[in-house]
Amino acid sequence: MKKLFLLLVIFFLFSFQFIAGEAASKGVSYFQPPTSFTKKSILEKLNKIVVQVLEVEPIKVKLTSKLVEDLEADDLDTVELFMEIEKSFKLLIEDEDATKMLTVGNIYNYLLIHLKPRS
Repeated sequence: MKKLFLLLVIFFLFSFQFIAGEAASKGVSYFQPPTSFTKKSILEKLNKIVVQVLEVEPIKVKLTSKLVEDLEADDLDTVELFMEIEKSFKLLIEDEDATKMLTVGNIYNYLLIHLKPRS
């Protein structure tokens, strides 16, 4: 009986890891709690992070601001920026997705999609 129970536990653990792994590879998280963010709070928090990490004046940070050209971020700055965004929003951003985000607006739109803020 104990062996059967152990086999069932192992089976469910591996099944769960497989399902969670498949979901994570598609950008889905079953473990993410419902968001308490609004669109406005996401934008405000994102702007603060950009100002802090890239050490730029708040007035320079707009949705159309390009990370490299306008905000003068180098590769290391960009990595630090995405790490801080992940930490602050408790979110995993895949490298493939991060390389596509060239503006503050791109990041904001990504956050809106993945955080599903309330209005």
